[in-house]
Amino acid sequence: MVNLAAVSGAAFAVACFPAVVSARKAVGTAARHTSLVNEPVALAQLSSVLELVTVPCDAVHVQGTMGANDLVKITGAGWGSGALQFQVSHPVKTGGDKSRSQLASVTCYSSDATDAPEGKAGKCFLTKPAEDGSSDEPQETEVSLPITSHNNAFMFVCSASTAPGVQCDVYAFDNVANNGWSVKTLDLGLSTSTDLGFSVHAEALNTMKAYASSSLTVARHDISLGCKNTPVEEETTPQGEEA
Repeated sequence: MVNLAAVSGAAFAVACFPAVVSARKAVGTAARHTSLVNEPVALAQLSSVLELVTVPCDAVHVQGTMGANDLVKITGAGWGSGALQFQVSHPVKTGGDKSRSQLASVTCYSSDATDAPEGKAGKCFLTKPAEDGSSDEPQETEVSLPITSHNNAFMFVCSASTAPGVQCDVYAFDNVANNGWSVKTLDLGLSTSTDLGFSVHAEALNTMKAYASSSLTVARHDISLGCKNTPVEEETTPQGEEA
C-alpha cells in the first residue's frame, strides 16, 4: 500500500510488515473488553513514521487528494449487536452542499448474530453502486476479511494505491479467544482518491478512534461529523510497544 521508495532507512523495514501480523497479547481480561488492544508492532511503528495524528471526529473527511504515503486509520474495540459497516463517500458537488454519495461500503456480520440475513452470519460483504451509475440495485460481493464477531477489535487502514483509488488493510483481533491480530488487504475498486470520507457505523460501537496522516487536510470542526473541539494530538506508540 505505502510507496516504499519514499520511506528511507529503518522505516523501510517497518513498512514491510507481513500479510499476517504477529499477535500482541492483551495485558488482562478486563482491558481486552474495554479498549483496543496494542497494535501489531510494525503497524504502530509505521503510524509513527508516517506521522498519523488524531482526528477528533466520528468520521474522516479528506479535503484534497490522498498521496501514496497518506494513511487514514479507523479503529474500534468491537460493537454491540447488528452489523458493523465501514463506508467510503465523496461530495456530490463542491461548494456549500454537504450531501455525499457513497462510493463503497463493507458490512460485516457477527457469527452469532441472530438478525443477520440468511447465510451472512460471520461474513463480510463489499457493496458498491452499479458501475454504469444507474439506479439499479448496488452490487454486493462477499469478501474474505478477518472480522467475524462483534467481539473483534478492528482497524481499517487505508491509503491511495499507485493508480487512482484506495485500498485498505483490514485488521481484526478476537477479544475473547485472544488469538492475535489477523489482516487482509481489500481493494475497494474506486476510481478516485480525492475528497474521500471514511467512517464506521454500528450499534454500541466500542472505543472508536480515527487518525490521518499529518500531511492530509481533513475536516476537524464540523459538528455534523461529530467533531469535538479539542486540540489535535499526534498519535503515540501504544503503551508497551517499542518504536
